[in-house]
Formats: sequence, C-alpha cells, structure tokens
Amino acid sequence: MFSVTIRHIETSEDDQDPPLWIGDPIATLTIPSTVATEPKLAGAEGWVKSVGLARRANLKETLNAPENVIEACTTVEGIFESDQLSPAPSYLCFEEDNDVTHWVLDNMVEAWFISVRSVAPETPVE
Repeated sequence: MFSVTIRHIETSEDDQDPPLWIGDPIATLTIPSTVATEPKLAGAEGWVKSVGLARRANLKETLNAPENVIEACTTVEGIFESDQLSPAPSYLCFEEDNDVTHWVLDNMVEAWFISVRSVAPETPVE
C-alpha cells in the first residue's frame, strides 16, 4: 500500500529567488497494493486520480485533442510508460526517509512533485 502526495512545482516568472519551489499539497491519496505494485506506478495512479481526470476533460472538451493524445497524457499507462515521470533530482528531495521515493511529472508546460511512501495496510480488527 502506498501514500501518495501530489504538489505542483511553481516557477518564478522573473529573477525572483528562489526560481523554483514546491507548492502545498494538492492531494494525498492512499493507493492499495492491488492497484499499484511499485512506487512509480503508485505515483502515476495518484497523479491521474488527483490531476489527470480534470485534465482529461479539458483536453477532450475544450481543446478537442485527439484520443491518442488524451490517453498518453491522462492515463496511468500513458504516464507510467512515458518519459514524463522520472525520479526527482536530489535538490528537490527535502525528506531523508528510505520509505519515501520522489518523482517529477513534467509535461513541459507544468510540473508536479510526487512523493510516494510505502505504508503497512491496516490490520483488520477481529
């Protein structure tokens, strides 16, 4: 089971310091191990559920994008298999925790910082 936190990566329009920073969490989701078996896949799943569904509607209804573009940009498979989701560079990783992996999803227009933490499933009460 994974806990996934999605944050938008903000950039400065001018020479403001810092030129790049990680925003407040947009969403924190629990992704069961039956849905994702590895951190990168959990990160893709979390992004699709918290950001991708709205993006899909915008691409389809507002921009009239072709279905293959919509699928590549807004589905777990499209995100997972593309080069848009990559390990976060160390200068963005503020947590030093071996149970957390960090990813960056960058579509060259916007970028998101995705933290994925392995968590133990809740033990059923007998």
